Amino acid sequence: IFLSTSEGKEENHLKELQEAQIPTVLVNRSTYHANLDQINWDNANAVYLAVNHLIELGHRRIAHLLGPSWRAGTQHRLDGFNRGLQEHGIERRAEYLQNGDYTAEPDLWRESTHALLALPEPPTAIVASDDLVAAVVIDTIRQAGLDVPGDLSVVGIDDQPIFSFMALTTIRLPVVDAGKRAINLLIKRIQDPHIAPSHIVLPCMLIERRTSGPLKV
Repeated sequence: IFLSTSEGKEENHLKELQEAQIPTVLVNRSTYHANLDQINWDNANAVYLAVNHLIELGHRRIAHLLGPSWRAGTQHRLDGFNRGLQEHGIERRAEYLQNGDYTAEPDLWRESTHALLALPEPPTAIVASDDLVAAVVIDTIRQAGLDVPGDLSVVGIDDQPIFSFMALTTIRLPVVDAGKRAINLLIKRIQDPHIAPSHIVLPCMLIERRTSGPLKV
């Protein structure tokens, strides 16, 4: 079972596994391998849900901190962000897209947040690239003397258990379900190497807590 950690880089090991007919399942790799069993979650719809939630609260100036540029899932999430805005007739503003690479250091996310706050028309809501990034964004906003969600709403992605203690609104990724399904697919593949590959896309879920709220009028 391969997780997403090396997705987007050299994948000769996958070719070798296929040639050796070793049962293999990919989880959240985003890149498509037609001959291998795969389980992904719907990254595009994940951010679409976040944007839709914020628009329903009255927000129209919505920013997005983008994940690592080399991850295919980052582009999928940007696609969902764009779709959410387009469906409500909101034009995407280039200055509202900032670097939220969750493999980088927190200083980067703070710089991105400061850049957003310094705009002539700062956003009223931010969709972070994951929960840890969202936590740093919230801390940076509060250090600037602003309130979350009174002045800015913030939504994370992951639903890591530790961040429920800060009442973070987030998108829950189906990690546990994906793990269970991966085990089942692997067992089936071991039992019958000739069955057709399964390509499963799991839905994500909005978890509304207290870091998102109505637009302040």
